[in-house]
Amino acid sequence: MRATPIQGAAGLKVLELSAGLAGAYAGLILRAQGAEVTLSSAGLKRDLDEFERAYYDRGKALAERDWRTLRDEADVVVCDFPLACLRELALPLTLDELQAGAVAVYITPFGLMGPHSSFASTDITEWAAGGLAYVSRRGVPESDGPGYSPVLAPGRQPEVLAGIAGASAALFGCLHAEMTGEAVIADVSRQEVQAAMLHGVVPPFVWNSVVPGAPASRVSIGMLVPAADGLFYLRPVEAHHWDALYRWMGNPDWTAEPWASDSMSRQQQMPLITELVGLWAAQFPRQKLLVDGQAHHVPVALPRSIDDVLESGHLRERDFWQPVTVGGKEALGPAIPMLDPCSWSCAPVAGVAAAVGGA
Repeated sequence: MRATPIQGAAGLKVLELSAGLAGAYAGLILRAQGAEVTLSSAGLKRDLDEFERAYYDRGKALAERDWRTLRDEADVVVCDFPLACLRELALPLTLDELQAGAVAVYITPFGLMGPHSSFASTDITEWAAGGLAYVSRRGVPESDGPGYSPVLAPGRQPEVLAGIAGASAALFGCLHAEMTGEAVIADVSRQEVQAAMLHGVVPPFVWNSVVPGAPASRVSIGMLVPAADGLFYLRPVEAHHWDALYRWMGNPDWTAEPWASDSMSRQQQMPLITELVGLWAAQFPRQKLLVDGQAHHVPVALPRSIDDVLESGHLRERDFWQPVTVGGKEALGPAIPMLDPCSWSCAPVAGVAAAVGGA
């Protein structure tokens, strides 16, 4: 029996720098465990509606002083800003920049390092890149055609699940810092949170060292259209998504057209809209559409099969896949979506420093 009781996060001073649900949920979990959580957006616009702010911000103190001063006073900083914002705000990305025993948890779309670390993204991007959009379509005959695409998980699930991983990383980081006196940088990738959920799909096939794939895997309900070199996925939802798509296509006047201006009309004319978008998208390679779509703030993604995810150079560079030996055979299984605590003060942090310095 322990000599002293475990008291969760009681006594911890946490600065939450959040622009979305991932950081907000991580902060809420730590607050529920007894931490003193102070919230700041550091001047960024928060992507939360009125209800979400009321729900996720409850029990937190709003920052009344400059966030930089609060950062220096905090035991833990939890931040969900994209890597570009971390750099712009000069947040500490190497251990040398942190005080001894301090913990920084960064929840980013694709992690702090790796070929895709600077990618912007939406939930659908991470859902597809993690392989789960394909998984949700298993067992449906290919003859169904592109119109029968899998269903995206409801809500902003990638962010919420990443918030859980972020809160866990904060608590484990505090234990590591308390035991060693070292500073900790925890790197939580929202894509890897999704890919880690392949635990429910990969193990049944590990026994035979076989992981299924499909040459034309599909993703969530939306517009799955042929690009110049394969299938490409768009999922405009809000009016501003559609307006941005029309501008991107070079047809901003469509915003005023009765057949394309409101949700009911778009739903009725979806076959026509999908055909027009497909004719336009077919002129460009998928990678260009992915990058340009992000720049135009249109929810975009590349369909990924499980095989695609297993072969991802980004995930391999981040050592996400771990070998599993079964019956004398070796297969790959997903790791947890945060860096191993044993590596926090070693090579991965050096990798972060190199990635930031070389950006």
